[in-house]
Amino acid sequence: MNKELFEIDGEYLRYNNKIVARFKNCKRLRPNFRKFLINNFTADEYFEAKDSGVAPFDIAEGKGWDWRAA
Repeated sequence: MNKELFEIDGEYLRYNNKIVARFKNCKRLRPNFRKFLINNFTADEYFEAKDSGVAPFDIAEGKGWDWRAA
């Protein structure tokens, strides 16, 4: 994933105009979550999992992200 294609739209984190995740109550996690995605996923890999109905945090946790340590 390319850092320049991310943008923050209110409580949403978007990538190339697609919603990546919603951060309604935990906006402080956005930078860490974005960095983890950049380092561990391709855009196709992430959105394939998301489009199949897996929640964003569950996708990241599947590759080792620990939001509690963020």
